[in-house]
Amino acid sequence: MSKPHRAFHVSALCLLVSSLGGGLAAGCAYDAESPLAEEVGEAAEAVVLQKAWTKVAAPNIDHQHGAAVLLGNGKVLVTNGRGFNAEIYDPVTNTWAFHPFYPWETHWDFKIYLTAALLPSGNVVVSTGFSGTFNGLYELYDTTNDAWTSDGLSYPSFPSYWHAGVTLQDGRAVTTGGTAMNSSFTAIRAFDEPTMSWSTIGDMVHRRERHTSTVLDDGRVLSAGGYSYHLISGGAEEALLDSAEIFNPATGASALTGCMATPRLDHTATRLANGKVLIAGGSPWVTPLAGSEIYDPCTGTWSATGALALARAGHNATLLLDGRVLVTGGALTRTTELYAPAAGTWSAGSPLNVTIDAYTATRFADGRVLVVGRNQDGAPSAEIYDPSPQCLTFQRGLLGTTADTQVGAGNPTKNYGASVVANSGTVGGTARMALFSFDLSLIPAHSVVTSATLHLYETAIGGDSSGIEVHRNMFPWAEATLTWDSYGNAWETDLSSYFFSGTAVGWREANITGLVQDWQSGAKPNNGVALVQGLWNGSYTSYATGEATLASTRPALEVCFSAP
Repeated sequence: MSKPHRAFHVSALCLLVSSLGGGLAAGCAYDAESPLAEEVGEAAEAVVLQKAWTKVAAPNIDHQHGAAVLLGNGKVLVTNGRGFNAEIYDPVTNTWAFHPFYPWETHWDFKIYLTAALLPSGNVVVSTGFSGTFNGLYELYDTTNDAWTSDGLSYPSFPSYWHAGVTLQDGRAVTTGGTAMNSSFTAIRAFDEPTMSWSTIGDMVHRRERHTSTVLDDGRVLSAGGYSYHLISGGAEEALLDSAEIFNPATGASALTGCMATPRLDHTATRLANGKVLIAGGSPWVTPLAGSEIYDPCTGTWSATGALALARAGHNATLLLDGRVLVTGGALTRTTELYAPAAGTWSAGSPLNVTIDAYTATRFADGRVLVVGRNQDGAPSAEIYDPSPQCLTFQRGLLGTTADTQVGAGNPTKNYGASVVANSGTVGGTARMALFSFDLSLIPAHSVVTSATLHLYETAIGGDSSGIEVHRNMFPWAEATLTWDSYGNAWETDLSSYFFSGTAVGWREANITGLVQDWQSGAKPNNGVALVQGLWNGSYTSYATGEATLASTRPALEVCFSAP
């Protein structure tokens, strides 16, 4: 299968813009002090967070160069890229079942670099293209009868491998390009299940193999990079490609669009939630790349974005339900990486349980991801990634380090750190503000905060039901030393949240998700919050503090997040 490795030239036939036909929320106030119920900042002894990766039952065979498809029943079909077997994984029973290809279980022929696509009927078509005798192997898995068949299935005139596979918006399975040893192809082929036939529906501008093809939001198909090889009289033409092109299924026409900054093959292409396409890793033939690029179909242009920490080629990229991209494989490694489109940056993901070269990655409907590969001992291995949000409730005596107090204009040098209540509003004719802080260091770095709710127990309410503003504290402070004078109204004027005191004592909640997201990302320092309430209008609210004897009434911050 090897081709002569000669000097490469990079195709320069790229358009700077795509406009030329390419892809363009009745009581009394207290100042009472009491001995501390716990040491200030008491933390729970241990926190056990759910692991992002779980090792599951291993496949029975190696699925190198295979493909995986999520079936309509929630199971995953994984085909073997170097043999005649396929397996189906059942996530409910955590078991694998053999499903050999038909009729190749009695032949020595093998298939490599195949693609598989789920059809509207629920069946799966596999396009393998190459076997030991260079015959095309195009088979259909019939999910109703739980069997493989090639009966009545017509093959393309020129079988290929190293092609790219996509499913068009109309449900047709399509392959683009590929090779049959002596030449890369331009052909774009579609499978029609009613007639069980493959037909050519267009051609790419460039011959391509080991490239990517991605269906855009508008139904067009972006093909990028790869390698082009073509035998000619007296030699061969070959190129490592930086070019990209757009195929329009409605017209059958292809046209060049903007060029990538870096030519590459064996990279990944992921359509993001915003419609743009992320290209990551790959190689210029031998040495893997870490660089990534973003394609904007509205402008037909490419732009640089964050680079992978580990250069990877032949890896997997999976779009998660929260919009991030999970990268696995591309090397024998435990490491994974996560791309955040809003920031344009990569961060370390939770490591796999074992070192694995990941061959396939399949996202379940619930957002989990099944990764199948081979471990450092050469044995089949599989793990499931669960990005589901985890929630922690920070509360003194329950979890984490907390601080709370009040400051009062009537006693500007007095510290209220030992008080069982903190007040906001006007008490005794003078202004009070309540301050609360929670150490969030138990949340893993690079986690994405999905919600954050501040829970406060109101022990007393004076005056009319009043709106209470939640503001970010701009500077650090200490519960045992803070006073009105030392605080100096050091709260950010921008409102972080708002809630009403109500007319009866009990729990009140404030949504401070945006603020906690800023704390977790490092965009703003975590100095806690200040509660401001009509400082001179005669209304006030008293809240239980961390010193409250009844532990269940102490301030709490519930944070839900997706671990990396």
